[in-house]
Amino acid sequence: MGGLRKWMPLTYISMLIATLALIGFPYTAGFYSKDLIIETAYSNKFFEGNVMLVLETLTAFLTSFYSYRLIHFVFLTKPNVSRAKFNHFHEASVEMGIPLITLTLFSLFAGYLLKDLFVGMGTDFFSDTIQVAPEHFRQAESEFIWYWDWESALFTSLNLKHIPVIASLSGFFWAYIFYTKLSRTLQQEFSINIFSPSDESRKKLFDFLSHKWYFDKVYLKVFALTLLNLAYSVGIQFWSASINWVEHSVLNGFMGGFYKIKQMHSGFVHDYIVYMLIAQAFVTTLVVFI
Repeated sequence: MGGLRKWMPLTYISMLIATLALIGFPYTAGFYSKDLIIETAYSNKFFEGNVMLVLETLTAFLTSFYSYRLIHFVFLTKPNVSRAKFNHFHEASVEMGIPLITLTLFSLFAGYLLKDLFVGMGTDFFSDTIQVAPEHFRQAESEFIWYWDWESALFTSLNLKHIPVIASLSGFFWAYIFYTKLSRTLQQEFSINIFSPSDESRKKLFDFLSHKWYFDKVYLKVFALTLLNLAYSVGIQFWSASINWVEHSVLNGFMGGFYKIKQMHSGFVHDYIVYMLIAQAFVTTLVVFI
């Protein structure tokens, strides 16, 4: 696409605010939810918590990086399609615009205004509605997570809570430098240097990542095709025979019933009068005795 900022300003602003919330920009909704997850994972004081802190911080950096990349290529770069296709682009309709604006406002303000209601320490709004087992309650530890006590002047004032924010802002900053300040030639050279086609091991890694870890292929062969073949075998062995038996039984029953009904239609009026009298007597009996 590219260049949609001027053509779809509402979508651009909404997407930008949603991106800021996604990367956990301070005081957006994502800032309170994502940071709390990282802080809670670390606050258990075990080795697994340290591992999760590193992995989740790296994930925050990568999320921020590719989020800016999306904004850049869809809205900020020069148009990458023909003018004929560009003429079909349009802003969201009213039916889509209203929920879009509503969600945008919630992404901006809901986290700050409702933080105590959902993740904070200063409200008992939910009372006993939500119960957390004591061994899993990490809210206090995550709320008052400690500062580094290293001698460096930098780290004595750096709270562990700042790490996810710094990682997110760094990812956004480096993505901006990479896609805005570097030329397209340098971007391509950098990408080629990472995954050089001449290097067989790097090429295999590139193919592995490009095919989404071959997850779809494994899922198709292990689950989808296995179930399909099983269903086909069951259908051939049992289902066809069962359907044929039911089909013949039902059809034969209907055909026999229709044949008997056909025999009752003699074409004589007096026979139909007898049938009507019998039916009337049967209905009268039901009404009187039931």
